[in-house]
Amino acid sequence: MRRLITGALAAAATGAALFTASAPALAATAPASAAGTVAGAAAPWRLYAVYSTEAECGRIGHYLVNSDRYDNYECSRTLRGWELWVQ
Repeated sequence: MRRLITGALAAAATGAALFTASAPALAATAPASAAGTVAGAAAPWRLYAVYSTEAECGRIGHYLVNSDRYDNYECSRTLRGWELWVQ
């Protein structure tokens, strides 16, 4: 949940900065790749699964990152257990 709120605030700040910049300034500072996305943009955080222990969450997250399925992971404590978030 903390990541979602932080991401939403960052997106709002970025959106406000984009609306205040002029069109030529945007073209110069944000080059697009061949696919049409902004270069260097990070993938969004997604909830992968919920585990009962932190050790299990960390073990699966470590495996997913080392097998090159995802770039990053984070285990967050919630009322349901340990949520594994991947990026």
